[in-house]
This record gives sequence, structure tokens and C-alpha cells, in this order.
Amino acid sequence: MDFYRWMLSFHLIAAFSVAAALVLYSVLVFSGRRKKTLDETRLLFRVAPVATPLIGGGTALVLILGVILAINGGPQDFKLWHAWVIIGTVL
Repeated sequence: MDFYRWMLSFHLIAAFSVAAALVLYSVLVFSGRRKKTLDETRLLFRVAPVATPLIGGGTALVLILGVILAINGGPQDFKLWHAWVIIGTVL
């Protein structure tokens, strides 16, 4: 495998980690509303610190690796100033 494929693989893994953390947060909010007591809610939200580094680290890696992929180009000759690359960076 070449450099482009390695960076693309890491870029996709980082994106999936962000998606997994967002799903975890959604499940926590949905389940947290159904709990009756404060102790049950606190027990449920002990899982939240797991998702926090996934959001921060995954977002940073997606952005950094996406810029590296756009600069490197690869087989499709992507450029940093293409409209979809700029939109993805802003989002």
C-alpha cells in the first residue's frame, strides 16, 4: 500500500470514531431521559468520558488527514481549493 491509501484508511477510521462517539452521546441522552432517579442517571453518564476523546481526537485527525490527502492528491488529483474540500473543512 502506498502513502495515499494509508492516510485514506486512517482518515476513514477517524471519521468512524467521531460517528461512534456521536451515536454514544445520542444513546446517553435518549436513555438518560428515561431514568427515574438521579443515581440511575449518574451511573449511565459514567460512560460519557469515553466519547469525549473520540470526538476531539477524531475531529482533529479527520481535519488534519483530510488536508494531507487534499495536498498529496493521490490518484484522483484532489486539490485543497476544490469546492467540496473547502465545504468539508468548514463543516
